[in-house]
Amino acid sequence: MKIYTFEDKTFLERIEDFNVVLEESSGGSIRDEWKDFLAVTIEPAHYKAIWKLSKSTCEIFNVKYPIEVFGEVQQTDFEELTVDFCVERVQNDNIHLPEICQVPLDEIFPTIHQEHNTLNIDITAKHLDSFRFFFNYVYLPFDNDDDFATKNLIPRVKLFYDLKNKQLSKAMSSYVRQIIAEVKNIQFKREALNNSIDELEEEKKDSKETIAKLLKLHLRMNKIKNEFEILMNPDMRDAYELIKFGRKHEDTKKTYVLTTNGTINEQVKLLEQLKEKISSQTAVNWTTSLTDTITYATSESEIFIPNGKYTLNFLDYINGNILLSGVTKISFDSINLDKSDTEYAIIASKEDSSLLFVIDGDVRFENLIIDCKNVQTGFLIKSGMVVLKNCLVIGSDLSSVAEAFNVSGDSCLTLINCKISNFSIGINIEQSKLELNNSEIENCGIGVNIMEDPAKVLINNSSIIHSLNGILKYSEKLNVDTKMIDLTETKELEEFGLNISDNSKTTVQIISKLIKGVEIDIEEDNEEGDVVMDDDS
Repeated sequence: MKIYTFEDKTFLERIEDFNVVLEESSGGSIRDEWKDFLAVTIEPAHYKAIWKLSKSTCEIFNVKYPIEVFGEVQQTDFEELTVDFCVERVQNDNIHLPEICQVPLDEIFPTIHQEHNTLNIDITAKHLDSFRFFFNYVYLPFDNDDDFATKNLIPRVKLFYDLKNKQLSKAMSSYVRQIIAEVKNIQFKREALNNSIDELEEEKKDSKETIAKLLKLHLRMNKIKNEFEILMNPDMRDAYELIKFGRKHEDTKKTYVLTTNGTINEQVKLLEQLKEKISSQTAVNWTTSLTDTITYATSESEIFIPNGKYTLNFLDYINGNILLSGVTKISFDSINLDKSDTEYAIIASKEDSSLLFVIDGDVRFENLIIDCKNVQTGFLIKSGMVVLKNCLVIGSDLSSVAEAFNVSGDSCLTLINCKISNFSIGINIEQSKLELNNSEIENCGIGVNIMEDPAKVLINNSSIIHSLNGILKYSEKLNVDTKMIDLTETKELEEFGLNISDNSKTTVQIISKLIKGVEIDIEEDNEEGDVVMDDDS
């Protein structure tokens, strides 16, 4: 069953839609203006819709992300901007939701076909799309309601379309998406801290530490606000890009080595290890910051990382055929995670955030431990060939939405002698290619989640163990609700884009995307193009 989509809307059409809501402002907040507008323009109840659960909603209901549900809106609370949603059909029989759920209004997508022809469903879908677009891509937490419509509306929508139409360089485009995601994450943390302060005051406990954290977030938010004023101005943006990123010489291959503190013997040992990896005639650039090195690395550069723990904060842009390699080869048999920061190179997120890496090109990772415990997504791969060799990617099994890899577009992900452990989903793949060679996925809710038919998956001498589901594939080719396929059924596996060697270990379950006449597209909601990293904070 199809839903209304509005990805072809132009810049002028978007501005016109928003002016209808904001021009007649009565002096209230922006959000109040939207509440009043929606209350008199959309259907309040009794229409069919697809409910696309955000990551935060999935965590509330403790279900795997992504998931979409078919049902009916029974009533709308315009003050809270929520609906009572009657669940009628869930695609996966293993997912159980209450019959009636209170759902954020922006997660509701009306279907084209309705039982009641008298409903103004096309108008409802249009205004819900405008509401969702405005708060996802235009309005930010630091915006001033008093002058937003006159000062920021047009530049902000223009910035969105510049991003969508690739008018910015990859580095600047990615950086803008990065700070938008950071702003939303800061707001999420601020709201949580404000709630905790109220609780501490009620219990008469000291809240100084919480207030200090809140102040730090407030200062960071103000800094981003000032930076965003520059980014919305095309002329100032170009100058800012030159200052921040400089000019890259694409034909200059460089070799970088991060420096670390240590004894003479430790430094000598490091040099001996590097001699095995780098030619004696190679000029080496010594550097102190992993973030800066990745940002400024030229095409085909190599970055070697000594043992230790290195943190990245909202790093969003990796491109240009580069190598990130630890200097010590990881031994999975003897690894001790409690002492691993002295034995191997570890890359982790500096603090809780949406993701660790966003990749838009060819990148290789070798001999690294990728710590994803503080992020929802370890690797968001948009395009290019990404290879991990002899790496451990580890997450937290406490989250129902955490994923090691999310692979989309024409990307190809290859894992060679790697281990993925403790995620809700090990690998999410759309219309892309995945190769697992001599690798292992363990302790995951779903090992490999394949969301589209064109995806190709090759598994050789690899295992998906101690997981609720090995390989879960959504397909329109299946004419029954669900089916398990034995690994010996090679022809049937190939029909669904799977090539699995005999010495691999996993389970394979195919789930139909067509449920009793209702077609549900299991995909991440970003129909306006890859503009923001994550709007589910």
